[in-house]
Amino acid sequence: MDDSYREFLIKTVLFLEEASGNLFAQILNLASHNEFPMLRENFESGEIFNFNIRMFENTKDVNVLKLIELYTKIENERLNIIEINKITEEELDHYFASSDVSINDYDDDENEDLFGDFPLFLN
Repeated sequence: MDDSYREFLIKTVLFLEEASGNLFAQILNLASHNEFPMLRENFESGEIFNFNIRMFENTKDVNVLKLIELYTKIENERLNIIEINKITEEELDHYFASSDVSINDYDDDENEDLFGDFPLFLN
C-alpha cells in the first residue's frame, strides 16, 4: 500500500468517527423529541452531559433503533479498518492535526470505546 492510499484510509477513518459522532447527536435529538422529552426539559442550553448509546437500546421508537443499528455498524467497521490496517493512535492523531477533517471541538480522549460517552448539545 503506498503512502497516499494509507493517508486517505486514515482520513476515511477520521471521517467515519466524525460521522458516527454526528449520528449519535441526531439519535439523542430525535429521542429527546419523542420518548425521552426529559432530556430537553432537564438540561439548560450550553450544559454538557455525557450519554452512552446503550441508554437508548430499549427504546420503542423504531427510527431510533434503526439509527442505533447504523451507528453500531459504522463504529464496528471503523474499528475493523483500524485493526486490519494496523492504524496507530499516533497516525490518527497526526492526520487529525494536519487534515481538513472537522471533528468536533470537544476532548475526545474519553470517547474511544464503541459505546463510549458523548457530550450532547441539544438542537
